[in-house]
Amino acid sequence: MPVREITSRRTPSKEAWSIERRHSDQSSSDNVTPAHDFSLRGSTRRLDETINVELEAPKPWIEDDLLDLYYSFFHVAHPCALPCSFLKQRLDFNLPELRPVLLVMQYIGSLYSSSIPSPPLEALVIDALGENQITATQSNGYLVQALILYSVAVYWCDDIDRGLKLLDQAIFTAVDIGMNRQDFATEHGSGDPVLQECWRRTWWTIYVVDAHIAGSTHKYPFKAHNIVVSVDLPCEEQQYESGEIPGPRSLSEYNMREFLENDGRDFSSFAHLIGLIHSLDVVLANGHHFDSESTAVRAVNLDASVMGWRSLLPRNKERLVQSKDTLDEQLFRANMLINTYIVDVHRPLSNLAYCDVESVARLTHTTTVLQGIDDFNEQLTLSGSLKAHTPFVICMIANTTIAHLSACKHILRDQALKLAREKIRLNMGVLKALGDIWPLAERTYREVGVIAREILCLDVQQQLSKRRPRETFKLLSHHHPPNIPGKSLVTLLVTLPPGAATPPHTHAGAAVTALMIRGASLNQMNTEKPKVYHEGETWYEAPGCHHVRSENVCEDPNESASFYAMLIVDDKVIEENGYEGLVVLDAVDA
Repeated sequence: MPVREITSRRTPSKEAWSIERRHSDQSSSDNVTPAHDFSLRGSTRRLDETINVELEAPKPWIEDDLLDLYYSFFHVAHPCALPCSFLKQRLDFNLPELRPVLLVMQYIGSLYSSSIPSPPLEALVIDALGENQITATQSNGYLVQALILYSVAVYWCDDIDRGLKLLDQAIFTAVDIGMNRQDFATEHGSGDPVLQECWRRTWWTIYVVDAHIAGSTHKYPFKAHNIVVSVDLPCEEQQYESGEIPGPRSLSEYNMREFLENDGRDFSSFAHLIGLIHSLDVVLANGHHFDSESTAVRAVNLDASVMGWRSLLPRNKERLVQSKDTLDEQLFRANMLINTYIVDVHRPLSNLAYCDVESVARLTHTTTVLQGIDDFNEQLTLSGSLKAHTPFVICMIANTTIAHLSACKHILRDQALKLAREKIRLNMGVLKALGDIWPLAERTYREVGVIAREILCLDVQQQLSKRRPRETFKLLSHHHPPNIPGKSLVTLLVTLPPGAATPPHTHAGAAVTALMIRGASLNQMNTEKPKVYHEGETWYEAPGCHHVRSENVCEDPNESASFYAMLIVDDKVIEENGYEGLVVLDAVDA
């Protein structure tokens, strides 16, 4: 669809604004070059010809439908642009500095439309933000808004490197013009409380996006960690939309809130989100080290920060669903961040570990992770329009789902496993729906599917039980050692007939040691590499060990493989399920 057709609902004028991509090898010594090269030349999209856009003079080009889509779906989670009614008032002044952010907003709006193509609009954005279009003297708050909002869109359109580069440029430009200072809003707010609030929100949007990207990329500390910030905190969303802006409160006040007298002035939900992120930044400032001591300290500090944040929330902020069944989007983001970080930080210390960290307190951390997963899924079901959430929820869903898949593999059984699989289906459905808007969500959906098949052995190991014979066993002895009350010591002779394999399984919490006495058996435990055991060799399975592969791999295809298995297991396992209960197969499709 040509750009002219997009704007056909407006009356064409005789004037046309010719937006032409400028290619110039000349540089001016008057221009100030940033310390880093933030140009957009790495983009795969180019504007190679002049695009004529019909305008209703003297306003900049603006498409109401695209702005409506932007405000309906994207602004709610990234509320830094002027409220729609106030933005349209400013358009009457024909301010050229509004053009970059208007183009970005319309481009983002097009991503939520099935009928308006996005590439022509993005070409205009790239042209407006090109290095030859804006000099250091033209940098302003609207340009920073354009950069930070566009960085989010580019990142989740699966151009991650360019999205990170745009974030860097937004931070650099904001600091360069002083948006991180308290007086910026007053000096550049034209005496308008709404515009002053807009500038405060622009800085804090950078701060929040920075935290989201750090969580998505697992790179700490946050990019803005060492920047001195004195910007006041934002007000409530309804105050911003109505233009009734109260006197702002500071981050210093927020960090002392437990000692302040109650003067009737509450902090906004956006301020509480910022305060939480500030605490997370402190906890994660030393980066991600995977040694057990650093990981355990980080988990303790995270729990303390989260408990402190939650305990100081006013009662009217404890419910995510407010009056008229509306979701408090800022508190929703805060709680989703909390549960995502709880899962991320505690998981290496749990029985759901994906790295080599060891800890003696795995059960406690596993419980914490599972509670974080449950809370995350519960909050996800509260949302009305999934499209109105920040796209960074995609990464949160992916990380939580992968941890949940690990729980399905290692921990959950029976009804708990069935319920967990239903919640995973919900998460996958949300990823699939968000993939209609954000290409990176579509790729994430596919990648989580691949990980799920690997974790749950859907492609190979589970099919073994349908195609290959199973093992047999014979009870050799059963004792009750007096020095381990409540436990049984069981010895089994296990035989793998020719071609036999046992599907992925665990052993009901038993500790197992095995001795090969005949043939050869291929075994794989947890995420370790498969290993073939021959006559006289032994292996050990700790309680909770996931026995992924157990196969007869004798050279003679007609030969059986046999081994002794000695298990120490709770008496109640045998009392309730018999000796067959010593092998608990993974439930793959409950």
